[in-house]
Amino acid sequence: MLFLLTTANILILSYYTANGYISPDSANYLGLAERILSGHGLFVPSDGRPEYFDVLFAMWPVGYPSLIAFFAWGLGISTFLASKILNVVLLNLAVFLMYRALGRPGLIAAGILLTAGTLTNYTYTWSEAPFLIALIILCLYLAGIVNGKYIVTISVTLILVGLLIAVFLFRYIGLFAIAPTSL
Repeated sequence: MLFLLTTANILILSYYTANGYISPDSANYLGLAERILSGHGLFVPSDGRPEYFDVLFAMWPVGYPSLIAFFAWGLGISTFLASKILNVVLLNLAVFLMYRALGRPGLIAAGILLTAGTLTNYTYTWSEAPFLIALIILCLYLAGIVNGKYIVTISVTLILVGLLIAVFLFRYIGLFAIAPTSL
């Protein structure tokens, strides 16, 4: 039921609101996703600077536009629709993982993801959506390590490093997740 309601909320608001829940940041993410799909990789137009034709994209993390491009390519749909479907998947994945890891208390805690502010974040094409799910997965994984669910091996460490990289690729502030994880 939650999946259907969040899906309806995000898609209806996106398609029946004048701005489509696209902000300037959203347009940049979608623009890079389009460039990835068109074979330009992480290069964007140089904004008219004559000495450059294309410049390497570096103003915001590339993880989210890359995921959008992957969804658009995999589903054969526009980057706009792909970003909305991706956000639906991410939001519901977060709720499911919290429920799966913590049971009924996890579902209650996941209720914070269903408040107006967080739903707005998932309705816009903002990198907070994948960043938040990456943080949730990282926290649940760390809890599993601390509680002895996972024995620290090379593979567990590699997954942990992968999660830390993912958090950084979605938001540069994710770099600060390294310090508490190290503890």
